[in-house]
Amino acid sequence: FQTIFAQRGQYVDIASNGDPDIIATSGLPVRRSPTPVGMLPWPVDLRLELTQTNGQLWVRWKAVPGAKSYLLQCTEVIGDQPVLWTNAYTGGKFSTYQKDLTPGKTYAFRVAAVGGSTGQSDWSPAVQRMAA
Repeated sequence: FQTIFAQRGQYVDIASNGDPDIIATSGLPVRRSPTPVGMLPWPVDLRLELTQTNGQLWVRWKAVPGAKSYLLQCTEVIGDQPVLWTNAYTGGKFSTYQKDLTPGKTYAFRVAAVGGSTGQSDWSPAVQRMAA
């Protein structure tokens, strides 16, 4: 029975082309219009963890509700200052392994959420760690 109801709902959705007056004639309820996502906050709790592999860090952060994806940047730190930020990861997951880092060098990472009304959140505060 549930499958038949779902098929009917799909038919009404396609046939009505989203017109609420046509949907109402089907006897099915009209869904609320989606609420636009405003400006997204930057991802919090950015963490860099050593792994069992030399030259690799596990980078993770908390998910941002409404984010479509994330942009992670990395830079080598020289004298406590970031050098040149480069894109290290773009995607929908909120963790990634960063490989091919030079053991003994310190790296900083920052992450931004993609989506919302502004397209991209501000960058998170940078977190740094020495690769082992």
